Amino acid sequence: NNFFTNASVQVVSVKDGKSQILVENGYFGRYLPGGYLAYVSQGTLFVAAFDVKTLKLTSTAIPVLQHISSDLSSGGAQFAVSRSGSVIFTTGHVEDEKLNLALFDRKGNATVLLKDQNDAASPRFSPDGKKIAFQKGSGGIWVYDIPRALLTPVTLDNQTAIIPVWSTDGQRIAYSALRGPTRSSGLAPPSSSGIFWRRADGSGTQERITGDDVASGFPSLWTPDGKTLAFERISPKDGSCCEVWTVTLGPDGKFSTPQPFLSNVGGPAAGTPTLLHYPVLSP
Repeated sequence: NNFFTNASVQVVSVKDGKSQILVENGYFGRYLPGGYLAYVSQGTLFVAAFDVKTLKLTSTAIPVLQHISSDLSSGGAQFAVSRSGSVIFTTGHVEDEKLNLALFDRKGNATVLLKDQNDAASPRFSPDGKKIAFQKGSGGIWVYDIPRALLTPVTLDNQTAIIPVWSTDGQRIAYSALRGPTRSSGLAPPSSSGIFWRRADGSGTQERITGDDVASGFPSLWTPDGKTLAFERISPKDGSCCEVWTVTLGPDGKFSTPQPFLSNVGGPAAGTPTLLHYPVLSP
């Protein structure tokens, strides 16, 4: 799964336990001797000047190496930097991993539906069980119609879309995507991710579910009545990961202000970090 597609590189003060985001849409952050921060974003190694006293970046990030071998499932990257500044690394195209979309029965027998999909992840059945929504590494959200054996793009105008979640009536799909650039680019400027939705057939335009006040939001599930969406988000207090919030669709077709459901009650300051992920409703 592409859990680190819209991850962020953060710095935490050992004095008070407070954290702040340094880089959006980056991962595998490493401090380098001489006052620099190195990180990976979409297979490219970036370096920016970093002030250890103020804990802030002091320059624009510069792309240094492309096609660094990395894993969006774990957030790992294959490079290391010596004290003298030499770099050792392995190359690889993170977006080029070919995966199959397959159905498994209870006996473990597999039926391949689609072959060689670029970094396919996050498959989700439609409510009627006849379609599967999934994300491609750099291709947004797609829907596969099982009976018709038909593959249809849903977010061609926003290829940063990930983590599809069907509405309870099967008419729409919610997803997380960047608010900034809508085309994937290793050199794209950082931009915070929000939650959107649109018609499941890809028609129309995407509509916002969360506003700019929600940083790095990822949809999880709808309540059975189809009115409330639960989602994960970065803590608005200290930037730690993660908290579970909800947002409700009103009779006027507009979404309410997001409300906290379960907060990160631990955290670095308490000495007991609490990671809240993957909320699931009981039957």
